[in-house]
Amino acid sequence: MIGKNQELIYALSYRGNVNLAGKAFKGSNTSSLGLIAIKPDGSGHEWAVEVAGVSEPNNPDGIRVTSMQMDNNGALYVFGTFAKSITLGNATYTPPQGSFLTRHGFVAKLNAQRQWESVKILNISEIPSVNDIYIETFALARASTGEIYLSGIFKGKLTLSPLSPLGPLSIESSTRQLFVIQLGSDLSEKSATQSTDAPDISRVNLAIDSADRLYLSTSFTDSIKLGGQLLSGSTSGETVRAIAHLDFNNASLPWRWSSLVPTGDDDERGILAAPNGGLIVSTTLRDAFKLGSTNLPKPPHPTALLASFDPQGQVRWTQTFTSNNQSGGSLLYAATNGNPLWVITHVDAGQIDGRSALPPQLGESLAASIFSFDPLGKALTVSTLTTVQSIRTGFEGSPLAMQIKEKSLFLAGGLRQGTSIYGQSYNVTGIEDPFAYRLFFQ
Repeated sequence: MIGKNQELIYALSYRGNVNLAGKAFKGSNTSSLGLIAIKPDGSGHEWAVEVAGVSEPNNPDGIRVTSMQMDNNGALYVFGTFAKSITLGNATYTPPQGSFLTRHGFVAKLNAQRQWESVKILNISEIPSVNDIYIETFALARASTGEIYLSGIFKGKLTLSPLSPLGPLSIESSTRQLFVIQLGSDLSEKSATQSTDAPDISRVNLAIDSADRLYLSTSFTDSIKLGGQLLSGSTSGETVRAIAHLDFNNASLPWRWSSLVPTGDDDERGILAAPNGGLIVSTTLRDAFKLGSTNLPKPPHPTALLASFDPQGQVRWTQTFTSNNQSGGSLLYAATNGNPLWVITHVDAGQIDGRSALPPQLGESLAASIFSFDPLGKALTVSTLTTVQSIRTGFEGSPLAMQIKEKSLFLAGGLRQGTSIYGQSYNVTGIEDPFAYRLFFQ
């Protein structure tokens, strides 16, 4: 993520010793986590924090960070999972005996002085007739009033607690379901909700608009019940996406509305709060679809689709990428003025609203274009990255994080032999070396 002063805040899971931006992380044969703030010009780091963990020999990434957010005072909230134990500051958190075979969640607050101020453990335990328990963490969102929202998927009994599974907030399910948890700025427990009838759910993402309205996006194939509304999925087994608005002021029934959107992979950056309230969704249109009162015809090939919804769930506007070949909705970011920046991938030239995107350069099979829009959906600018395919070459499934800020594209991930970034090759000394890269665009 990008901090208050344009620094790139990087969460790095590692074993052994790692050097990044002038910081030497001293690990061990078990899992460790490093948090580092890389200076905007890449000349070094502003601060770094090490977190120790214990993992099984066949589980090298014992600590995983899935989401981070920074508040106006510079405090950093970190959300993720761990295997066996995790040490934050002077405190070590270990799940109850007998639950070492699964992962557990954690959320922690690192204050502006880079001390761990608050920690909560999301402990997952067995319930009758269910022993294949687990938890996946996805999004952490922060309201302007300070509340923290966490999303993920779980099976079993999920208990939020400081040091033991005795905390007051607890939910459970014998099947795979999504969860959303509300916490205070000090990580005190407030409320929680979950889906039902969603055994094949695959991701849960969050967004909060300027009025602190909370929105959710998730993917599934069969069906899902959000509150009292049952949404039916695809009969052909394809992934379906749902969006919803939650209001924890009505804790007994927080689900205000929910709706289906066209089939598309639910990327972690596939939703964004609209600058004028509501939600913007990035996806891929493959078949004819009725989106609210808007009938979207079947395109000749998969087409990137951007749709804006008002706070009541009504469609404001839609935009599609016109091209002679396939394209896909990908990442959404907010510009400094709050307007959406949309990163789409495409294999040919195309356009939106008369704004043209260049094709991939010679020798490349994929390009990415960054479009900006005003609150009414009019395309304002476009920049094309014509060598995006070379970024992914050699990653072999390693995560690639992207973020846009102030006309910059930040990249971070794992670098292996054979990988080039915008045509430049790098010497890799380990099995996989961490990297951070900043690209300026017009």
